Amino acid sequence: MGLPLLGGDADVPGLGHDGVVLALGDNRLRKKIAAIYRDMDQTFVPVIHPSAVIAPDVVIESGCMICAGVVVNSGSRIREHSILNTGCTVDHDAEIGPFAHIAPGVNLAGNVTVREGGFIGIGACAVQGITIGEWATVGAGAAVIRDVAPGMTVVGVPAREKQE
Repeated sequence: MGLPLLGGDADVPGLGHDGVVLALGDNRLRKKIAAIYRDMDQTFVPVIHPSAVIAPDVVIESGCMICAGVVVNSGSRIREHSILNTGCTVDHDAEIGPFAHIAPGVNLAGNVTVREGGFIGIGACAVQGITIGEWATVGAGAAVIRDVAPGMTVVGVPAREKQE
């Protein structure tokens, strides 16, 4: 993007800044780097695009990235270091776990829970009350109508376990 490189990870403590956000799409790498920065006593801050629509009672924890056009409805909680990517919607009383990534155009109904490290691919959706397990992956365009077990990858309409 033509911007100057200010240094590497080890240089971060010496740079003048108010806080850090890690906007890496790889959930496991984001968790690993967050631990390194936490050990350097860095302060994590949420970054929220001005076009995002967030209900006033939504809890957004440190280090979150909330992109343009995102809508998050009442009663929801966005846990630390999560990414809500462009134009996704998170309906009422949802919980997005730490280090989760909700890709562009995803639609999550009310009371959906995405556990730690969950990844929901572009254009996917989940019906009300679904739980996406820890480090599970929902493929692009999938329609989730049942809970997804931890570590599982689901694809298709309706979403079902991906067969290798």
